[in-house]
Amino acid sequence: MNRALPVRGFLLVSAISVLAPIALAESPELDALAERVKALENQVESLRKENQVLRQQLPATDAKSKPPAVNVVPQGKETKFALGGYFHINAEMGEPADSRFPENDRFFLRKVRLGVKGSFKENVDFMLQADVGNNSLASNASYRVQATDVYVTWKANPAANLTVGQFKTPYGYEQLISETKTISIERSLASDSLTMGRQTGAMVAGDFFDKKLSYAAAITNGLAANNAYNDNEQFAYIGRVSGVVFDNKEVKVSVGANAFTTRDTGSFTGRRRGEGIDAQVSFAGAELDAELLQTQFNRDTGADYDARGWSVMGSYFLVPNRWQALARYETYDPSDIANNDRTDMVVLGVNYFIKGDDLKLSLNYLIGDPPNSKSNQERLLARLQVIF
Repeated sequence: MNRALPVRGFLLVSAISVLAPIALAESPELDALAERVKALENQVESLRKENQVLRQQLPATDAKSKPPAVNVVPQGKETKFALGGYFHINAEMGEPADSRFPENDRFFLRKVRLGVKGSFKENVDFMLQADVGNNSLASNASYRVQATDVYVTWKANPAANLTVGQFKTPYGYEQLISETKTISIERSLASDSLTMGRQTGAMVAGDFFDKKLSYAAAITNGLAANNAYNDNEQFAYIGRVSGVVFDNKEVKVSVGANAFTTRDTGSFTGRRRGEGIDAQVSFAGAELDAELLQTQFNRDTGADYDARGWSVMGSYFLVPNRWQALARYETYDPSDIANNDRTDMVVLGVNYFIKGDDLKLSLNYLIGDPPNSKSNQERLLARLQVIF
């Protein structure tokens, strides 16, 4: 056998492996081809990354589920964006248990709220919500669009969140409970009459000690919501402090206090001051809430007077997270210098949670004693709540 042949073959292969890259590197056509291949590889990698991002935005699905819902894409650069709302369909019949209710039986859209909210990575949240229903117990001839919450909150420091816009003022425990979380269908007459509601202004709020102590302080125009003016050159100053005084995982006790002062020019001219205290006790499926509110009206001319009201409500889950019973007693006196103007009322009710607060049925039976009317005015309220 000729042993020189394998040696020559080995030398030939080695020479080709060394010289071929040199020859390829010196070919302009091959250089251009290599650049085009590299560009195609970059495009494929870019498409792969884009496809991965789009897949992450789609909700998880499986073979048996329906096609994924269409995503709402924010126009701005926020990191979180949500669209939703809720509505209350009410039915009422009977006599007017207090001055808020009409005499006639009716069906009506009590509240129809639609809004958007979101967050920016700079610790800035925003909320825009409008109501297209009645938004009142008054008998309006037609529904109308009106703003409820329109505000921006800077949340860089949990101890001092800054909010500007139109928002709920920090006065009154029951008033501050979300409309979808109230135990009774309607708030007490004193809460609706003596609190400040939503106003336009600025507020700083925060909490300490693992949210055991909270505060809020606001400065506003002092007028009702959806007003673009101030009735004088002074603002309303509103503040609230609340905290948990006892919590052993079985029994929880919370208390709160709030106050406001404002100067009014209009149907009432003078200084108006309000104070309120409240307490909440919860244990074993039961809850007891109490609140006292009073407002001093110091007139520039005429006699001064005070308005005062309080309520006590107990509730209990007959079936956990399904059936809830409630009972409330409330009283409201709009003037301590007038006679026979006080309203007393008892509210009995039940809530049926079909799907938590998202789908809930409520029934309330009111027995009221309003002024200038016969006693024991009875009215039945029913509500369907849907959150979406």
